[in-house]
Amino acid sequence: MSAGLEMRLDAQDGQLLAGVDAQDVSVVVAAPTDADLDDLQEAVDDASRELAHSLEVWSRV
Repeated sequence: MSAGLEMRLDAQDGQLLAGVDAQDVSVVVAAPTDADLDDLQEAVDDASRELAHSLEVWSRV
């Protein structure tokens, strides 16, 4: 995960919520509690990369 990104994992209303936070932006990936954790981790990794890229682009604007 890129510097400046923080990951969190919560269970709420029968779902796993994996979030990635950076600056004032958050991305949340939701999955059923019986979801494959490797798939959830892959989705969070994808979200982390997208968020890091977006923050890099926004910093240039």
